[in-house]
Amino acid sequence: FVPAPSAEAKESAAPPATPESVAAAFGAVRYQLESAETDGVPRLQYLVETENYPEIMEFTKLYDGAFRKGKMKPARKFLTDGKAKEDAQMLSNAVTFDLIGINKSSRPGQESREGAMKYLEELKADVNKFLDLEGTVSFD
Repeated sequence: FVPAPSAEAKESAAPPATPESVAAAFGAVRYQLESAETDGVPRLQYLVETENYPEIMEFTKLYDGAFRKGKMKPARKFLTDGKAKEDAQMLSNAVTFDLIGINKSSRPGQESREGAMKYLEELKADVNKFLDLEGTVSFD
């Protein structure tokens, strides 16, 4: 019998923090915010602006795992400061709620471009705050 790794062991399984590895991890988050036209925040913004509610609902369901777990979590593992780690976790959770808000604003009978846009702007703000945490990483 081999016990499963503890949550602490899983969390500490980050690769060594080098300027390059940290820049790559946070760069992947930044790319989703600024440049990923087919699968990132710009794509979501386009869907909201064009009021493509069925696509918004599908996108937001899938994007939480792809973005928050696939991009933000690896970057978060490089954070060394306790407060920054807490802030990163809070912002990661906020991204989930932003996506839920966008999804709710896109449901049949509840479609609201203004509501979806409000949550989209909150999503962008939360991701930008997350990106600001990159500067707290120490390479000791």
